[in-house]
Amino acid sequence: MTLPQHERAADAPGPPAFLAQLAALQRQFRERVVADAAYLGCLRQSYFSPDRTPEVERALGRLAHSLSGSAGIFGHAGISEAAFQVELLMRAETIDEAGLATAVDQLLAELTALRPESPEA
Repeated sequence: MTLPQHERAADAPGPPAFLAQLAALQRQFRERVVADAAYLGCLRQSYFSPDRTPEVERALGRLAHSLSGSAGIFGHAGISEAAFQVELLMRAETIDEAGLATAVDQLLAELTALRPESPEA
């Protein structure tokens, strides 16, 4: 069986092209983290207010889930682990509000520590 022209390995991006694409994705992730940190701050405030809505609860869980996976893919274990803790606490049958507040604060700290211009990121 012969692969179509566009599926042949010889046509795939070489290492320099791949590394450039990966670097661009990492930059996009770091830029996204700035927006996610601001959004998480708003969600935290809304979640712990007397007017909390189910939409805020779902949004917090979705953001934590998304960050847990994407941060892990890009090698940001601190963000991934902190987001996973938020996600686990959100899934509990009875939510530990104090534990959740602490976990959200830890996630905010991890997100804030990663700056778009950070060379190690």
